[in-house]
Amino acid sequence: MLLDKGEDKDYESDESDIWEGFSILKRVGGSTNSCNRCTSRLDSFHSDAESNAGPDHNGARRALAMCIIKTGLSLVEGIALQRFVHDLNPLIPVSHFTLDRDLMSLYGREKNTLHCIISETSRGLSFAVDMWRSKETRAYYNDDIYLCVTACFVDAAWKLQRRIVGFKLMEFPNDVTSVAETIALCFSELKFDKKVIGITLDNDTLNNVEYEASMPDSLKTVLHDKCKLLWDGEFCQVHCLTDILNSAVQAGLELIADIISKIRHGIRYITYHSAISVDAFYDFAKDICHLDATMKLRADLVVTWDSTYKMLCCAIHYRDALTYFASTDEAFLSKYHLSDDEWNKVAIMEKFLKPLYDITCTFISTKFKTANLYFLGVYKVYRLLEVTKEHDNFMSAMVKGIKVKFDKYWLECSPILACAAVLDPRYKLNLIRYCFNKVYGEADSIQHIDRVVALLHRLLAEYNKSSCSSLAGTDVVGYHAKDDLFDDYAPQEQISVLDWYLESPAMDLNTDLDILEFWSGMCKCYPDLANLARDILAVPISTVASKSAFSTQGKILNRHRGRLSPDLLEMLVCLHDWTCPKDKNGMITLSFYHHNILK
Repeated sequence: MLLDKGEDKDYESDESDIWEGFSILKRVGGSTNSCNRCTSRLDSFHSDAESNAGPDHNGARRALAMCIIKTGLSLVEGIALQRFVHDLNPLIPVSHFTLDRDLMSLYGREKNTLHCIISETSRGLSFAVDMWRSKETRAYYNDDIYLCVTACFVDAAWKLQRRIVGFKLMEFPNDVTSVAETIALCFSELKFDKKVIGITLDNDTLNNVEYEASMPDSLKTVLHDKCKLLWDGEFCQVHCLTDILNSAVQAGLELIADIISKIRHGIRYITYHSAISVDAFYDFAKDICHLDATMKLRADLVVTWDSTYKMLCCAIHYRDALTYFASTDEAFLSKYHLSDDEWNKVAIMEKFLKPLYDITCTFISTKFKTANLYFLGVYKVYRLLEVTKEHDNFMSAMVKGIKVKFDKYWLECSPILACAAVLDPRYKLNLIRYCFNKVYGEADSIQHIDRVVALLHRLLAEYNKSSCSSLAGTDVVGYHAKDDLFDDYAPQEQISVLDWYLESPAMDLNTDLDILEFWSGMCKCYPDLANLARDILAVPISTVASKSAFSTQGKILNRHRGRLSPDLLEMLVCLHDWTCPKDKNGMITLSFYHHNILK
């Protein structure tokens, strides 16, 4: 029923004149206003019932718990926030006891969700292990050492997942057995019947020769005792590829550290302290030296080597301009000018770093970071070191030392990398045949290729134990096998699914392929081979998040998180990882986690 304001006895004349063009429309649970000209309704945001609803105390506590997960407990330690929440609603408690209880409740619920996700995966899981340090400010305290254990798997929707499952304080970080038992503890706390496929360790975990030599045996012993090891520990220990590449880069940069320092401070001098402006530098670089001035001078960030590489490229580009500038500025000439020999060293270093930079960029920019992508990159690094060590220059001795370490990595990791590459339908045996021919020669490469194929057959046999899908053909006359009418019948020779896959034509190399989607489609016809591919492709080749791929620093907890108790810290780290944003593939973006945990 419409009531005209002019007929309303209780109408107050001191209301705004704007309401003269509206009529009040009564309705159940509230009211609205209707325009007299166009009959449109002017609704409020909430009905009367909604406006009278009380505050959601539990929802507010959950929101506060999520805020702590993102920012840390330091947020609620301030008196200002506690007073703000109290004045807003005194019924919402802000205390460590309440917050700890809310966090524990959320942690338990999210952990059960993670258990359900993992239970729907294939036979095994792979793990990446990082070592973190909690830096103490006083010299007489030792750093607290933590192990971060991340489960890597392909979920039921065939999406690659990386989930932190443990963040444990190491009581005896120098004891190899203690490290192995801590890793095994994270597995056992998950309480699932999956087995361990592979474990990838960062360089900080393998921080000395003794660790590196004894860690595989310790891991295999501990996991065998707990019946948690798949494939007899074939991929029990894999070194982190990103750490291997970064160590090679840092070894090279240390050779020209003094030259890099001169370039860095020289660029800063031109940018901030020289008598002429930086725009004037670009002008004479363009007019006098005939250089493209669209590239800008940039000093590097000491903590990331990609910025150092870009700075060297920039310096080489402006070499003539920097030399000309030195002739006009005595301060620059005396402190930052490079000799011809120093410029030659910079050029050699830039040529050495470029493939490493390109390979790392490929790894971090690839949409689907599965294990099949890494074999070709590792081969390129192997060949780069092989060629560089043969050159007689200032880098020869360093490269030979790095080559010894990388040869060990190649020997250890090339089987799993090759298996993953073979399971890429664009490569199959073609890629590893080409690379092995270059590395071992045509005669010796055959046995290495046969070894990879035999390894895949042996791994597939593990999956065939629980099913009968190992043959591509079906024996349609099995029921009549002993019938006299079929005495002269010669059935076609049957081949295994793996041999059928290897003998079928490979896809075009330039095909933009979602390899997990490909094997998801193969799962209905060849479930054993698809599940084998599913587990191998999930093996983490690197433990480093994309945002930290170029970092030259170790993993250090910030000051606020380093003060927390080990149990509370583990809850916060895990919850931060489980609740952080996900990328387009449904994979948790660890870069968001690293950005908020790192200093």
